[in-house]
Amino acid sequence: MERQMKNVCIQNERLNNQLEKYTLQFKQLQHEMSIKMQDISTLKDETDRLRTSEIQYRLEADRLTAYLHDDQIKIQQLERDLYDIKQRQLNNDDKSIANLRELLELKERELNALKEKLDYTKQTHQIELQEATKANQFSLDSEKRLEQADLRNKDKRRELETKVTKFCTITRPLIENQQLFKENPIINMDELRKLIGEVDTEKRVSNTLSPIRDCLGLLEAQMRDLHRFECLACESRWEVTHDIRDLQEACLDPNRFLESSIVEPMAGCSCPIIIDFIESDVRLIVDDMIDEVTSTIAVN
Repeated sequence: MERQMKNVCIQNERLNNQLEKYTLQFKQLQHEMSIKMQDISTLKDETDRLRTSEIQYRLEADRLTAYLHDDQIKIQQLERDLYDIKQRQLNNDDKSIANLRELLELKERELNALKEKLDYTKQTHQIELQEATKANQFSLDSEKRLEQADLRNKDKRRELETKVTKFCTITRPLIENQQLFKENPIINMDELRKLIGEVDTEKRVSNTLSPIRDCLGLLEAQMRDLHRFECLACESRWEVTHDIRDLQEACLDPNRFLESSIVEPMAGCSCPIIIDFIESDVRLIVDDMIDEVTSTIAVN
């Protein structure tokens, strides 16, 4: 019995030790559990905070998504507006380019017309100068021929004066003595008639040369006034050299050329110009006069 009691006591002591051990382990586990519960509570709070933050983030994300959607809509609208603006600008640029091209073509046509006008004016002026030179040379040649004819007439005049003096010397004593014989005449009547005819011819030549000199003087005055013209019908006046100078300045000055899109007409009038028919009339008159003088001199 004692042995059993002893065993019971030993077992009881062993159980008490185990109980203390288990109690200590339980307290330790309880302490650890308390710590874990605190950790769990902390984690729960953190989880709640994170959930709250997540909700806020989701709301913020939804708000940002809505803003982004609105911005995308605005961007698309702006892109459409920009595309429309670019299209309108391209159309305007095309129209502007077309207008500029038309203006450039117009200016080119004006420039070509101005150049053609300048070339025509130069050609006209050159032709007028050539005709004036020809007319001047013709007048000089005519004057030279007339001077030569005048010299020949002067020589013939001196010769005629010598013959007249000779005949006067011969006829004066015969007339005084009244000794004229028909069979053996001292005076050669044929030579006397020839002398009288030559005197008359010389007078006609002198009278013919006077209008020729007047015509040549008129032609010389008209040659001096060739570059200046005044129309008595419409009271307009101009100078050919001024037109050429103005056209050259207009071609060389782009600013002056771009000031107006209209080519200004040249000064002048549509009345007939006397210089167009002066030379032919003068040639005919002078030729007729020279031919008449030449034929008269040749006959005599």
